Formats: sequence, structure tokens, C-alpha cells
Amino acid sequence: MSQIIRSDKSSTVSVADYAGLRAYNGNKKVAYVTGYLGTAAPQGIVGHFQRDDTDKASADNGGTIIVAANGVRWKRAASGPVIPQYWGAKGDGSDDYIPLNAMYATGLPWSLPYTPTGYGHSATLTISANGTCDGGFLVPTAAIGGAENDIDKFAVIIASAGYAVKRRIVGLKVQGSVPLRTALVKGIRVDCPNAHLINCDTPQFDYGIVVRTYSVKLTNCNAWQCNTNLSAYAPSLTSEINALTIDGGNYDSPVLYSANIGDLRWSDALPAGTQHGVVINLVNGANFDGGEIKIDNVSTVNIEGIYNETSATDTLIRLGGSGDGNCRNVRIRGNYLKTAKYSVRCDSGVEQLSVRRNFLSNVSVNALFLTTELYPPDYVPGVSVGCFTIGQEVRLAFGSIPLANVRFDGFTLEHENLRNGIQDCMGTPAKWYPGGSVRNANNRTINISSSAGAFYTAPAINKAGTVAGNVFTFTTPADARAFNGGDRIVTVPAGATYVRSVDYEAGTMLIDGGATANGAATVSQSQVQTQAAA
Repeated sequence: MSQIIRSDKSSTVSVADYAGLRAYNGNKKVAYVTGYLGTAAPQGIVGHFQRDDTDKASADNGGTIIVAANGVRWKRAASGPVIPQYWGAKGDGSDDYIPLNAMYATGLPWSLPYTPTGYGHSATLTISANGTCDGGFLVPTAAIGGAENDIDKFAVIIASAGYAVKRRIVGLKVQGSVPLRTALVKGIRVDCPNAHLINCDTPQFDYGIVVRTYSVKLTNCNAWQCNTNLSAYAPSLTSEINALTIDGGNYDSPVLYSANIGDLRWSDALPAGTQHGVVINLVNGANFDGGEIKIDNVSTVNIEGIYNETSATDTLIRLGGSGDGNCRNVRIRGNYLKTAKYSVRCDSGVEQLSVRRNFLSNVSVNALFLTTELYPPDYVPGVSVGCFTIGQEVRLAFGSIPLANVRFDGFTLEHENLRNGIQDCMGTPAKWYPGGSVRNANNRTINISSSAGAFYTAPAINKAGTVAGNVFTFTTPADARAFNGGDRIVTVPAGATYVRSVDYEAGTMLIDGGATANGAATVSQSQVQTQAAA
């Protein structure tokens, strides 16, 4: 594309349309087409052309080159955003891949003007410049579909161009459908560092938006009703998803995940055990209604002021799982979490979790469910209204650390407004933890043991089950709810001294040391050890 020639008004001619430019036979060097006035496509063609007296052979293509009656070639100058009609796009829903690809290949700022049916395309479009959709939208076909982890089968790829590039895409709508989702067509893949997508839409694809690089911000974007609405992962150590910000927008109604940060399912993803990124922000009212947010393999995660409701997996926010400690420095506060079994569930490998005040509604089992075995979390339930509310349990299980290293006194649990290690209640609670205390009227009861785990005023006795190695399976799965990681226990047959972890859903627990023989067994909790203090 040639550049505009700077000249005074005497060197410029203004014409109404292509016909006027073709008919012009004067000596002006620059022409300005004020508008395409015909009724046939393409419509809305405007902009600058410049005269090229050295070209004697190029054909008239009605978009970038105009051949005048006197044989002069007029070539489009880069005076503003290019549009696909320059290359002959129809915008009637038929396959416009060739003109669209030609437009994006220029590397010039672009725009998609409105058409009622959109711009169809049968292959992946690679965008390598800033652009804005002026009411127009892309309509990919099922021919772009592929396998679940096929990284090439995307409707649109925002191309990589080096760290200094700051790609800005506004209003890009890639129109999906249930058949496209079934064909595993994927929406937008962001490969360009420093990319900023604003008000972009990708409904009903296999994956909606996939981020594969650093310094990406998605502002008020909408990836909804996809198998996975939002996925982010690192394909290499030089393309980690550092500084990823999901600012507002709608990522609801998924088949699998609302969001999967640190997603290992991609064929080119770094393996578990490798950090995929740092500083991940889900903020400012981002809506994840209908599905689970899964976060692993990243650190310094801020989840603040989002909405999440009604997960298909019974869990709203799931952290960790790889077991490698690569999910750390997680802060969760000021969120609205509603209608699920678990609001926040930590699987193995989560470190340094901080949960502050959140609004919880209709969470049936746990506000916070922890099976992590590394660092104790920092959890403050807040007041009885409008946060992690009274009546929601918090459960802990420790997989393999020595019991002497378990510190509960730095951990805030909830039992009728528990705070700062003190349980204020009207009656003696069923259980509490080493370093914790219970206030009842003017008396304070302190659990003085540093390593004995949970203590009970009325311990569970002779719960039936079977032992296989160090796994105890309860005959009645609900009996598992009486036990917690760190509990001192006695068993028949003997051999175990404490509980390492409990799976409350499966009705099993991992016990220290194992039993002397496999088969039928019972398990009981040790007696309480307390002292009273005024």
C-alpha cells in the first residue's frame, strides 16, 4: 500500500465515486473519493488514492487500484482504516475469506462495517493490526473445526508481533452456534503480548477466548455458552500468561468451565509442575454464572468483585489440583457466590490462600473446602450477614505433613461467629482445634495440645468400616463427616494414631501408619484434652 503524498489543495481532486475517478483525465496527483453512490455492492467506499505514473500494467480491481480512461493507475493510499470491501468482500454471509485475509494481511488499521448477515469465512483469520468493528461481525464455518486440543482450529488469531506491540481490538464479534460448538470450532486465540480486547463477543464455540501470552487484558468481553468460555495457559517459558486481567464481561453458561486458568489440556501446554503465569486478576463484576472457575499452575491470583452462581460441578471456584504447589498467593474477597455445594474448594498444591469477606447465598455444604497439605490458609468469615455466613462449615485435610507441623492457631475457623482463633458461642461446641479456645459466658476453655488435632467433648466412637492399607472406608459414608485431618484416633485393629485426610464425598479417609490387618474395622476419636480459664 502506498502512502499519501503531502501536497496543497491544487494537487488534489475530489470525485464522488469510482466512476468519477475512472473518468478523470487531468493532471492532479492525489484523488479523494467522497463516497460510493451506486446501489450495488460494495457500498461505503471512501478515502484517498494517489496517481502512479510508473505503473502501466496493473488491472482495475475496484478496491485498491483504479484504471482511469487515460490509462493512469490510481492506487489507494493509507489514510485511515481499511475495510474488506476494498478487496471485494460482499458481506452477505457467503465466504469472504479471501478479501478478509487480504485486508488483515496489510497490517493496517481496519474496520468491519455493518452488514445484516456478516462476513463469512471458511478458514482461520489472522489479525495483525488494531481494528474496530463498526457493527460488522464474522461468521466462521464448521470447516475450521478440529480436535479438542487442536491449537490451529480457531476462527480468529490475534497474531504475535513482539513485546513492544500494543494490539487493541474493539467490538470484534465472532458469531458462533450450537453446530459450530459441536464441530469444535474455537473462537479467538490471543497470541499477541500487550493485547487489549474490548467488548469482543464469542458465543457458542468449543473454546470462546484462549490467551497464550503475557500482558493481556479483556475488558467487558463476552465468551458465553462455550464448552470452555475462557482458557489461558503458557505454551513456552517465554510466553507465560503473566499480567492477565479479566475486567468485567460475561463468561457464563459453560458445558465444562466458565474459566480455566493454567489449562493443561492443550497439546502444546507446559506440563504440570511448571508455572504458567503470575498476577492473574478476575475483577470488576466479571460474570461466571453457570460454571466452575478452575485455577492452577499460576501465582498471585486476585479474585475480587466477581459474580459466580450455579456451577454444574457443584464447585464455584476450584484451586490447585496438580499437587505441585504452583497455585499460590491467592486472594479472594468481595465476591458474590451463590447456589452450589462448595463456594471455594482447594485441591492439592495450594499455598498462601487469603479469603476475606464475600457474600454467600445458598451454598449447601462448605464455604471453604480445603484438602491442601502445604500452608494453612488465612480465612476470615466476617460478619453474620453478607459474607461467608454463619452455618457454613470449613473443613481441613492434610495429606502427608507431620502432625506436629500442623498449626491451627493461625487459622480462623467459624462456629457461631468464630474469629481470631476464638469461638464465641452459647454452648460448648462439638469440636475445636489446637491453639483455639471457646468462650461460654464468663468462662474460656482452651485446647492446650499443639499436635493432637481436633478434640471432642463427645467423640465419635466405634464408627464401622473396612481398612485396606492406610485407607479407611466408612460403612456409612456420612460417618466421615465426624472426622477431620489431624484427628487423634484409635482403631480396631490397632495401628493408626491420627487422620491424614478425609474425602467427605467418597466416605473415606487416609490414616497414619495403616492398620495391622486389612478387613473389617472400627475407628474412634481420642478423648478431649482441655483446661478451663476464667
